[in-house]
Amino acid sequence: MPWVELAPNPHLVSWVAQRDRAASGETALVVGCGVGDDAELLAELGFAVTAFDVAPSAVAGARNRFPQSDVDYLVADVFNPPAGWRSGYDLVVESYTVQVYQDELRSAVIQNVADMVAQGGTLLVIAHAAAIVENAGPPWPLTLSDIEAFGPAGLRPVRLDEITDDRPPGRQWRAEFRKIDFDHPATAA
Repeated sequence: MPWVELAPNPHLVSWVAQRDRAASGETALVVGCGVGDDAELLAELGFAVTAFDVAPSAVAGARNRFPQSDVDYLVADVFNPPAGWRSGYDLVVESYTVQVYQDELRSAVIQNVADMVAQGGTLLVIAHAAAIVENAGPPWPLTLSDIEAFGPAGLRPVRLDEITDDRPPGRQWRAEFRKIDFDHPATAA
């Protein structure tokens, strides 16, 4: 599989290195988990991790690579996630999944991913960056407007990094959002 790197995403690695607290008791969901490297990193940090992919072969690969893992690897569809996942996770990591879709499908994925973040929780989005969307994909790199679309889905931007990368297209987004209840601002802390 050409998209498999057999290592956690370096932009996730650097993000977790900047965290100032342990993940004691926190839950995490990895969207489009592939063969499990990001999920395993989060589990090592103390998160109770659920990781899913639409591809049964990817989930089987993760289970085979990490047979002693505490990560709950599942086959699931981002367009129809289990109802129990709604507002269910302290941390949701979305890495390179949204960029597989365009237009209404992309909007639906953004909404579904945002819906999985618990009140006070964090969403981390990692994606290829583009100034404009070119029709050469898939994947279609995300524009700043695509990243900003997570805001109307109930998330407040915390940090946006545009990172130069050696791999095409040469730039990456790493965007961090927090889900807050605008009627109860105490959840913004």
